[in-house]
Amino acid sequence: MRAADGDHTYEMSLHQAANAATISAVGTTRGMPERAVTIAIATAIQESTLRNIDYGDRDSVGLFQQRPSQGWG
Repeated sequence: MRAADGDHTYEMSLHQAANAATISAVGTTRGMPERAVTIAIATAIQESTLRNIDYGDRDSVGLFQQRPSQGWG
């Protein structure tokens, strides 16, 4: 799957697209502005490439790579 915005494209698997759709649905359901949903998706792309990661740097987990030991997630 490919997402495009002007001159920029981002290719993703169906699993990654489903994760982006989930983030969007949760944000929309909670009444978040479109910009906030966009920022959430961009953050997940940066932190995990939209993959639900359960390994890595110390105890960073999930789409947003939050660290439970630090009070996140």
